[in-house]
Amino acid sequence: MWRYVVRRLLAAIGVLIGASFLVFLGMRLVPGDPATAILGSRATPEALAALREELGLNRPFYVQYLIWLGKMVQGDFGTSIALTVPVTKVLIPKFWNTLILGAGALAIAVPIGTVIGVLSGYWQLSLFDRAGQIFALFGASVPQFWLALVLVAVFSLNLGWFPVSGMYDMRGDGGRFDLLRHLVLPAVATSTIPMAVIARLVRASIIEIMHQDYVRTARAKGLRERRVVFGHALRNALPQFINITALQVGFLLSGALFTEVIFSWPGIGQALYNAVVARDVPMVQGAVFVTTLVFVLANLAADMAQAALDPKTRAT
Repeated sequence: MWRYVVRRLLAAIGVLIGASFLVFLGMRLVPGDPATAILGSRATPEALAALREELGLNRPFYVQYLIWLGKMVQGDFGTSIALTVPVTKVLIPKFWNTLILGAGALAIAVPIGTVIGVLSGYWQLSLFDRAGQIFALFGASVPQFWLALVLVAVFSLNLGWFPVSGMYDMRGDGGRFDLLRHLVLPAVATSTIPMAVIARLVRASIIEIMHQDYVRTARAKGLRERRVVFGHALRNALPQFINITALQVGFLLSGALFTEVIFSWPGIGQALYNAVVARDVPMVQGAVFVTTLVFVLANLAADMAQAALDPKTRAT
């Protein structure tokens, strides 16, 4: 078990280093001069040269990357160009806001997707299975930004059930009920793709497991069908279910970019969008790396849980 844990930790560190390099490289390949973007096109050559010297833009690429990586390991993501404050002071509160949105979306996607997947797999080729597959196909195909706009038009503008945007009502008390009212529509819009993926993969796992010999043996012993499904089939599908759910964390964070912009949700996605528009390089690098870090940690936790539940995984 410890060897498996060490291997997964080393692999996660390698992924983070590779991701940090790609993020840094991608921002350097964006057309335009960061110094000119900061000072404006009317800046003097002397001022531009001084700013490039201050930001280290005149140094070789690998030196810039190593300096940035060393500071980032120490928790220093740089200073926001647009806001002139440390990037961490902006990202930390917005990170928690994104976690709230992601948790709300998971609370919708996991139970609904699991129930649809289990029942569709158990009642394969039934009317419920066909309806579940159509629902999953719709959820995986519909653009999240379009669904978010439809939800706003129907449930906010026409019916007035939920707020249009924001995380709290400026005239409210900022309590939990106010937060839940603002959370419903963004969470529903963000949960559609993970819900569809979970439903389809759980269905495939249940269909495969229901045809295994130990399931036939359990039925031959006269066990109740409920115990066969939940005590044998669903239990053996649990490692795959954990892995599937962890993979959706990354998709939730990427999908939150669109919903946060449309609903003006003050999270990392909204901060990343504003940083891209303002060409705020340190903020973009920090936001993308934090998102990657959460995705890698979620998958690492899923691998540990899967290894604890499935001895075959530890042997690989």
